[in-house]
Amino acid sequence: MKRWGYILGGLVGAGILAGIVVKRHTEVDSASNYTIVLDDFSMASLQDSTNVKATDRSLELSDASKAGAVGQLTLPQLKLPPFKQLVASWNAYTPGESTVEVEARILVDKKWSLWHTFGKWGINVMKSSAKADIADPIAKLDTDTLLVRGNHVATAVQTRVHLRSANKNESPILKLISVSGSPKDGAFTRATDSERVSRVIDAPAYSQEIRDGKLAPVICSPTTISMAMNAQGKEVLPEEAAYRNYDLAYRGFGNWAFSTAMAGAYGFKSYACFTDISKLKREVDRGYPVGVSVQYTNNPQNHKLPYVENAPGDTAGHLLLVTGFVTQEDEEFVVVNDSYAPSNESANRVYKMDQFKRAWHSNLAYIVGSPYDEQPEIKPDTRRLAKLVKVDGTRTSYELMVGQDKVDLPVLMTAQTDPLTLRTGTVAYTLNDEIDEKLTLAERRFYYTDVDDQGNIQLDLDQIRQANDHATGITVYVMQMAQQTYVANLSISRDEEA
Repeated sequence: MKRWGYILGGLVGAGILAGIVVKRHTEVDSASNYTIVLDDFSMASLQDSTNVKATDRSLELSDASKAGAVGQLTLPQLKLPPFKQLVASWNAYTPGESTVEVEARILVDKKWSLWHTFGKWGINVMKSSAKADIADPIAKLDTDTLLVRGNHVATAVQTRVHLRSANKNESPILKLISVSGSPKDGAFTRATDSERVSRVIDAPAYSQEIRDGKLAPVICSPTTISMAMNAQGKEVLPEEAAYRNYDLAYRGFGNWAFSTAMAGAYGFKSYACFTDISKLKREVDRGYPVGVSVQYTNNPQNHKLPYVENAPGDTAGHLLLVTGFVTQEDEEFVVVNDSYAPSNESANRVYKMDQFKRAWHSNLAYIVGSPYDEQPEIKPDTRRLAKLVKVDGTRTSYELMVGQDKVDLPVLMTAQTDPLTLRTGTVAYTLNDEIDEKLTLAERRFYYTDVDDQGNIQLDLDQIRQANDHATGITVYVMQMAQQTYVANLSISRDEEA
């Protein structure tokens, strides 16, 4: 439900508390109004701000003429139904190494907590949630979730955002900020099973298990986001999404706010929220698949995890993509793309509704909606054409070149594991002869290779020819942490010299 309005003091609707003037464009989640999305900053009071300007579509620095410019805006106090935990989300365009930082505080028993940061974020920088939370008797931050201490509940939230430029005349642009609370018992009171939706979205299905081996066990979140974006026409590889999503402090890829912020940077209105089945059904009915956080087992004798028939294994924490709902013999089923599956072909699965609900006890969802088509520059420059040149005197070593310049790849970057750093990367290639135009890029078969101790890419063309009789060329993708991907084509026709 959309709500427009000018709020002048007082407590109104889903809840702006007294003392702030704001024009509000919000989307209020049906799950008892626990989620508020703000994407109109034009009438935000600038009394509690420095060096920012606001429009009905964005917030940016009013003066970015100097490198290192900083701006700040404190947003309205928002009332929510009593909640025990809170997630915040944002969408932003962050050119160069510019960043945004969102902080939140919550109201508990008429007392405000301290401000807690969700971390400095930029699509082109090494991202990190708070390495150490502040001492606060009211609330504590667990990576991406603000928790109310003790048996208390919060009833309001306030956010503030910091914009920071790295280079002159390059301002970050905030497009959206949202907050979402979860009830104390984790259950929404509204009945949600009365409405049935019969639709399955044709979204690509990817297995994380067949991706780069050092990433495969832990990239369910970026793989889920990749499937959601690619369902709308993108061609993002799970590894590319992972390297734009890694949380250095968390040492993983599952930061909910970072995952949806990445989708926002690729141009989609995206946020994380606590919600219910009715919200998932509405999104699917609109044509948008939804990511959800689950835990399950496929072993009915394992009583430590919710049992889901037809699930690929056991997981205490996992993201998958809901693509549809179907009914058979009056029983509802949820159609999903589950990246825990061992192959792309087996990732599309059907789970019983009652079992799915128990697995989705967190009620946490990734909403990846319509694109920001009115401002295409929000989309990051993620790929650059390059070429591969064989190193003289070698058989399998290739330099990566852009024009006449060699790209300095980190030595042994493909071997960098936990913790991952800016020197971590992946080199993968596809056979040009295996292209199926009906498949998205990530559905094609990928092969993986290494970067040696000289910073050169290792490609044994003789071996590739022997394993693939009809292969005539490969396309190589060089992916690095928080950086653009290089793409190069290389002929491997048999009449060439090895």
